Order: sequence, then structure tokens, then C-alpha cells
Amino acid sequence: MSASPLKVILLVAFATFVVCIVVKNYIWGFSNLENSKIVHYLPSPAASLPPPQFIGWMSYWDEKHGYERLRTTIDYFSVIAPMLYFVNPDGRLAAYTISTGNQAVILAREHNVPVMSTIGDDGDAAGLQILLYNQEAQNDFIKQLIGTAMSQRFAGWAYDFELLTPKDEDAFSSFVENSVTRLHDAGLTLDVIVFARTRTDGYPPSLAHDYERIGRVADRVILMTYGYNNELTEAGGQTPPDWLREVLQYAIRYIPKEKLVVGLSTHGYLWNEQVTGLTYPQVKALVDQENLVPVYDDESGAMRAKFVDDNTENTLYFESAATIYRKVQLVQREFDMHTFALWRTGAEDSEFWQLIEPSPSLFMRASPEPSGQLSE
Repeated sequence: MSASPLKVILLVAFATFVVCIVVKNYIWGFSNLENSKIVHYLPSPAASLPPPQFIGWMSYWDEKHGYERLRTTIDYFSVIAPMLYFVNPDGRLAAYTISTGNQAVILAREHNVPVMSTIGDDGDAAGLQILLYNQEAQNDFIKQLIGTAMSQRFAGWAYDFELLTPKDEDAFSSFVENSVTRLHDAGLTLDVIVFARTRTDGYPPSLAHDYERIGRVADRVILMTYGYNNELTEAGGQTPPDWLREVLQYAIRYIPKEKLVVGLSTHGYLWNEQVTGLTYPQVKALVDQENLVPVYDDESGAMRAKFVDDNTENTLYFESAATIYRKVQLVQREFDMHTFALWRTGAEDSEFWQLIEPSPSLFMRASPEPSGQLSE
């Protein structure tokens, strides 16, 4: 039977009322970012995601910019992990000469943010090979870690050893296992930074990182989910969304999800006759200089711009506040993972920090549309 006109009107009115209620509950409010034309909405508590946790990496070669940014963003970090130490060619722990290193540590203490120094190989495999294959040197090194952590009041350490080959897989895993046992006995933690990889990955250094063995013992495993396109590849984004999904799907097969940290890049690259890495402030200066209007590239998950200068074609891909934020939300919504590490403090679009609330806030703002209008 056909419905009467009155019933149809009532049904339409009821449906409209329901839609209004749903929209009202979803939209919590609007906020305009300072110096931005983008309007952002705040989800209602029912629709909100857990607040993301961030580990702050600070490089030793750009420590001044890193520290200046850290001064205004320290309350957004659950941990800071500045690069303060490295393995010297003799397999010993050595400190970088960093003018702002102590200042960063003091700042973190004042804000009750734990400090875990990142240790690298400093681009020299000799010392790392000694650690892996000389048990006495390895034990002495771990003893150094414990003594330094106690004197500097570190919460622990983060290993960032990248000059590895596939044949080092077993030795490196054993080194991590030995380190964890002794550091835990001293009340310290150990994070291990590993290359992002997929089921078909053939990059030799990444094959030295045994996800399953490392994930079994490390306190956290930080995935370097960036560098898909870099100095050695064609132009493109560092973390294409589909690749990010593939990496995380592979990682959670071997590493407990609660231990995983998603590392995201904050900078970009300019491809021409050579390839140059650029921080966001450098990108902004280039965009202003060339009067560019970058566009969002869906496939690469990054901002893109092309221009010709002195008869040379240039292609720029970079991360903005919105592109980083989109990746954060992708990971949270699709994988229920909420801890991130940003490489690196001081290189990022400062507007990113306006898109979130300092932990332990209950809310995250919704993702803005990536825009060719760059923030200051």
C-alpha cells in the first residue's frame, strides 16, 4: 500500500531530526588556528581517539634549532631521546659535543619528562662490529651505559645502529638481549630503533633487525617508517600511506603491538641534478622564494611542488603539519596504535603542535586538509 502524504512528511521530518542529532554529537566545536585560514573541528568525546604519545628525537648536528623548538613543545612529549652519545671506533661509549645537550636534559627534568639518550654508530661500523663480536667489549660497554645513566639520571637508552649487514642478525639480536637483561637489572629501559620493512624487503641493513627476537625483549621497538623515497630514489613522499600500512601489517605479526612506536619524518627532499634534504623552515623559504603553491599528493601522502630554475627541473616533496597529522590518525584509527616518534625536533612544521593537545588531554583535533598555504 502507498503511504499517505502526511505519513511521508512525518517520516522525512523524523529522519532530518535524527541526522541533526548525529551531526551535533559528532561535531564538538570549531577552532581557528592562529595565522591559518583552515577551520578545524574537535570530535565529541564518543568519537575521539586516545591522545597520542610522542617521543622527541633531537639531532646532534642541529641541536640549536632542536632545543629552541623543544622549549615550546616539551609538554607534548612523553619521552625525549636526544642523540647525545655514540659508539666510537674502539667500541666504547662516547659523547657528542653538543652545546645545548645539557640544557635539553635539564628542561626535560623541570617538566618531569623522562630522558633516554639515543646511541648511534656515528657512520662508522668498526666500533659496532667490536660490540657485536667481542663479548668482553660488549659487557664493558653495557657497564658504561649503566654508569652514565645513573650519573645523568636517564630512564634508559635507545639503540640506533644502522651500519649492519644480514650476517649480523644473530649477533645483533644477542647484543640486544644481553643489554636488556643487564639494563633491566639496573632499573633501566631499552628501546631499539629498527628499519621499516615489509615481507618482500631486500634492503640489507634491515635484514639484520630480527623483529621477533628484538620485539620479545626490548621495552619499545621504534619503526623508522620513513625514507621510502630518499637521496637514492626517484622523487616521492617519504611515507606513502599504502606502504605505511604494509609496514605495520608486517611488524605486528612479530612484535607485540603495545611495544611498537611509529617513527615519522618531519622534513622533505628537493630533487634536481642532485637530491637535497630540507627541513620545514627551509622548505618554507624555498616556497616563498619561488612563489610556489604546493599541492597534496594522495599517493605519496606528502605535499608536492614542481618548478624550473636556471633551466633545471626541480621536484619538491615535503611533510607539513597536515600530512604528518593524517599519518598519525591513519595509524590510530586503522591499527589502534598511539605512540609516535618524530624525526626530528626543530625540523617540523610548528603548526603540527597546534593540531593536538598536550598529553594527557582527552581530545585530538580533527585532521585539516593539506594546503598549499604554508604556515610561518
